[in-house]
Amino acid sequence: MYIKTNENNMVIGIYHNENEHSEEILAECYFVEGDEIPKAEAPVGKEGRLYYTEKEGFRWEYVDRPLTDKERIEQLELLVMSLGGALGGK
Repeated sequence: MYIKTNENNMVIGIYHNENEHSEEILAECYFVEGDEIPKAEAPVGKEGRLYYTEKEGFRWEYVDRPLTDKERIEQLELLVMSLGGALGGK
């Protein structure tokens, strides 16, 4: 597989079939053995950004992102339940 990164080593392209891409594109890429990319495990309110260097391999960094409506509602529900318990409610 071929990996293209930007100047900060963030992955901006992944090419699995070298025959489908020009030599110019592949010349800007790293060749990586196998197809294993670690799975992102972003916590709520974070999004994963994949980075690659020849020395360190792949790594994920997590940056803040706005909560989705569903995530916001789930957090509010948990807060209400914890407040109800603290106040002697059910």
